[in-house]
Amino acid sequence: MKAEFEALTRNLPDGFLMLSSGGRIEAANTAASGLLGVPSAALLEHDFASFCERPDEVRGFLSQCAGRVDPSPGSFSASGTAERFSCDAFALSAGGGELLLRFRLVHPEHPFDRIRLMDLERKARLEAEADKRRNAFLSEASALLASSLEYEATLAAVAQLAVPTIADWCAVEMAGSDGFPERLPLVVHKNAEKVELAREYRRRFPLGRHDARGVTQVIRTGRSELY
Repeated sequence: MKAEFEALTRNLPDGFLMLSSGGRIEAANTAASGLLGVPSAALLEHDFASFCERPDEVRGFLSQCAGRVDPSPGSFSASGTAERFSCDAFALSAGGGELLLRFRLVHPEHPFDRIRLMDLERKARLEAEADKRRNAFLSEASALLASSLEYEATLAAVAQLAVPTIADWCAVEMAGSDGFPERLPLVVHKNAEKVELAREYRRRFPLGRHDARGVTQVIRTGRSELY
């Protein structure tokens, strides 16, 4: 997450910080460093609230953000100056994970838009959700593979798990003793009506033992193919 944050925010004109759920600064872009007047490396592991005029209020605000996906924006005053930082914070994972904080000096004649922040937050949230789904799938698939010696039933269960968790459809080919699929593949599709269409396609266009691509080639070489 930190590497992605740095890549996304490195050249943005607004300041961005990534905070831990406890409010510690874990990453900062160049603009944030400039606004706070502290080198980026020196910011790391500092309590963000310590840079603000009313640190206890800021800590309370960040604590609320840590448990909410879409908290209301908060405004913080920089400690020791009359300037204000206008901030938005987002919890990147439910139950308290990293916080994404965007801030800039407030100038009434230049109201800032939130488009970049919302895009960044949305991308981070979608990636976090995708990672969660992938990890859940791998965990459940591992449990299924270890639960039975009936390999056909096990593979069928894994295919059912894959759709629609990580795929719209899944086909499992089972090679015979000579290494060539002897029958129609096990097919799972999120639209059940398309399962028979996939089987009919195979009946009309059967595999060839010497195909230069596709299932036969993958079985023969042990190398995956991506189209």
